[in-house]
Amino acid sequence: MLSYRSKRHPINFYLTVAGSTVFFLLLAVYLIFFVKSGPDYKGKLPAGFAPVFGIIILFVGWYLVRTYLRSTPAVEIDGEFILIGRENWHRSALVSVDLSSKASFEFFGYYTFPATEFKFSDNSKRYVFDFLYSTTPELKLLLQADKTLQRQVERRYQPASLNLGDDVYQDYKGNAVFSFRGVMLWMFPVVAVWMLFSDWPDVWNKGTAFFVGFSLCWVCLHSFMLYYFRIGEFSLQVRNHYFFWIRKTIPFEEIEEISYSSGDRIANGLRITYRTFRTKTFRAGSLTDAQWLALAKTIRSSNIKFRKL
Repeated sequence: MLSYRSKRHPINFYLTVAGSTVFFLLLAVYLIFFVKSGPDYKGKLPAGFAPVFGIIILFVGWYLVRTYLRSTPAVEIDGEFILIGRENWHRSALVSVDLSSKASFEFFGYYTFPATEFKFSDNSKRYVFDFLYSTTPELKLLLQADKTLQRQVERRYQPASLNLGDDVYQDYKGNAVFSFRGVMLWMFPVVAVWMLFSDWPDVWNKGTAFFVGFSLCWVCLHSFMLYYFRIGEFSLQVRNHYFFWIRKTIPFEEIEEISYSSGDRIANGLRITYRTFRTKTFRAGSLTDAQWLALAKTIRSSNIKFRKL
């Protein structure tokens, strides 16, 4: 008998909802109750502008948080019944389940995220977003184990006698300095170094210390968008251009699928889904379009399912 109850993710759900609620609430309270009494308010803004704008901010925050909550319904499977939010279906009404679907998620815009798709006999579809639940791997393993949903996937497994240390790899690296992400990474540190050695009077007292600290954080942040990949005969290796000690070798037999993850504001990357349905995304901002195409071709030739999110 199938039995499952979802648990929301502590960071992607609870922390995001709490942080957004506090942010909008504090901003609205500040605009409504404090801006109008400030010494610079009179004569510069129309009367009532700040309170009205604060109320608008409050409603915008309420709408966004409400939308986030509605996109994260409780999911429960109890024997022959499937409950998603306040809706209830008998298991016989379930037509199909797509464990590697994707859907549009609304929050400060529309974004596409991986999700589990439930399709029912009335042609309705319900999506359970992977990143919003800490129990996503358990749900997918449970659904995959269901005899009505089992599927055979041809794979090239690692022979037991093979030592992965002997695997021969082909690199997909790109340029970590002159690529777009590489230039973005070094932009602020170069300015910080100039400020440190500049003869500009009082430059240190005018923010150099803060800017140097900001530049260090900037380098760390963008370094995590500069992974690169090595494909062997039986394994995938993930390394980082700047954090040279990072070396993660993943046998193909542990991989369920690999997805190409693209974004407008973030570097492109590979999202690796393990056979346990745990996921990990590695951003590789140094790779060119031609290298991405070659990497995708190599992954497919290794009998690993590859798709674009």
